[in-house]
Amino acid sequence: MSDYKKTVKDEAERFYASAEKDFAQDESEFGGKSAQPSLLRWVDASGRLSARVEEIAAKWSHKDHLWVETNTRSRAKHSGGDKASNAFVSFLQDVRQAIKKLSKR
Repeated sequence: MSDYKKTVKDEAERFYASAEKDFAQDESEFGGKSAQPSLLRWVDASGRLSARVEEIAAKWSHKDHLWVETNTRSRAKHSGGDKASNAFVSFLQDVRQAIKKLSKR
């Protein structure tokens, strides 16, 4: 397993462990007690994951942006643009995908 995949998996497991209880008890639109519970929609609506990834990405250097860009499963559709933004979005999507896998266990 590459370092990037391990980083994504570890972050997804940490986030899932911390958010699982809150999701199950939430009565909002997509929470665990709603009529149509959806973990990923709940994560997106609450903004918790993006805030966490933003916290992580704030510490990255140009070298880290290139590292994410070369190892991600979610490559930018258009070439060019800001490397930091592309890396943030790619890492966010990879962590979301890993959380999705964890929630299906």
